[in-house]
Formats: sequence, C-alpha cells, structure tokens
Amino acid sequence: MPEDFDPSEETLIDIDLGATAKKVAEPNPEFNKPYDLMPPNPNAVGPWVKYDGVATLRTIDVDEWAAVGVTDQLYTEWNALNGYKVSVHDLSEGALRYCLKMDGRFVQVDN
Repeated sequence: MPEDFDPSEETLIDIDLGATAKKVAEPNPEFNKPYDLMPPNPNAVGPWVKYDGVATLRTIDVDEWAAVGVTDQLYTEWNALNGYKVSVHDLSEGALRYCLKMDGRFVQVDN
C-alpha cells in the first residue's frame, strides 16, 4: 500500500467492466413470470397424502419417481392450490408407499 494511504478516507476506484457488467445487470425475463402451479384434481376425494415439509412447492417428476423405484407414477405436485394434498387415489401403490413410508415429509389425512 502507498505510504500516504489513509483507510479512514473514502477511496473510490473506477473499474471498467465493459460488456460483462451489462450482462450481469440485465434481468432475465423468465424470473418475472409466475410459476404455473398444477391445479387440484376437481374429482379427487380423500383420504389424502399431505406434504408436511418446509417447501412451498413439492414436485416429483417421472425421473425422480423412477430414481426411488416407482415406475408407474406420473408427475405429481403438492402446492398451495391443492392445499398440499393429493388424493391417495391419484397415487400408485409404489408412490403411496414411498411418500408415507420412505420420504418422511408426507402424512395421510382424511380431509
């Protein structure tokens, strides 16, 4: 450091970031779009599998189901629109077993 450097004085340094700064500062329009939540099944009846975790959206897609050994379940979503509940009738036996016996963030409820 220079001998005349005084850390109590405010020092401004001008750094030219050029195009990099612009790229970083440009907002991504995708971040401003609302997430398309899956609406609840209007014909669903209980009992229900309720997501009891801390996330505001829990999804399990076909590949994620397959990774836990469930090969007969489609994309499933627990969100605010469905009250974080999916009917047991909308889950395969393997998916139901995974949710209630293995994952630890789901419970079965009557309503």
